[in-house]
Amino acid sequence: MNSRIWTKVAAATLACAMSMSAQTPSMAPAAANSQSNVALIYTNRAKPGMIKQYEQGRKKHMAWHRSQKDPWTWVVWEIMTGDNTGSYIIGTFNHAWKDLDGRDKFEADDSVEAASSMSPSEEVSKLSYYYYRRDMSATALDQGPTPYSSVTIFTVKPEGVADFVASVKKINEGALKTNYGSHAMWYSLASGGQGPQFVVVQSRENFAAIQGPEKSTDVMMKEAYGDEGTAVMKTFRSSYTSTYSQLQKYRPDLSYTPAVK
Repeated sequence: MNSRIWTKVAAATLACAMSMSAQTPSMAPAAANSQSNVALIYTNRAKPGMIKQYEQGRKKHMAWHRSQKDPWTWVVWEIMTGDNTGSYIIGTFNHAWKDLDGRDKFEADDSVEAASSMSPSEEVSKLSYYYYRRDMSATALDQGPTPYSSVTIFTVKPEGVADFVASVKKINEGALKTNYGSHAMWYSLASGGQGPQFVVVQSRENFAAIQGPEKSTDVMMKEAYGDEGTAVMKTFRSSYTSTYSQLQKYRPDLSYTPAVK
């Protein structure tokens, strides 16, 4: 799929992030090679003044995928906030690394068609690979896309990866213990960007859903674990160097889902 990834997607309030992944390629989650947890994430940006032409080309390209009976689902989001406002995220999920083998001819034909449909109106196209982190997530990946998604990226200290992962897991446990509510999908960068990097995605049915819980994550963790909860939050914050956030809108008109067999 000729498109271009997520450059930086990240930051929001800690409460939003927690009520919702950093790693080098050698830091893959356990059994990564045998699990269908690989995501291909592309980012496209249209040339100035050519959004209409780009979207027409994207629709044409997805129609080509349909004509080829591509078994992969491709989901498209439009970025609504941040440095990449107006760009598009194109993602396909639930793959094992071995799924990428044997698609050489398809990918070659895909590139030719994409060059015809989208390249004239496309300014940026970039790919990155991510792992879906089941061990850190509070929401199943197989749930369909919602109208909006809040996306937060954490750039983690190399020496802080283990503390970051452990802290997220502990915060999830605290949220469950206190009925705090957690609807997050976590990813860690495998290849195609600066890292270690973790991305957390929260599904949003509407703008009202963006409002975070009244109780802060710090208060929730204090209630769940006392002084230990406070220490977990301190460890969590000391494990990363920066965050960045953006809001994304699901574009079903630009997406592709294979026919049900």
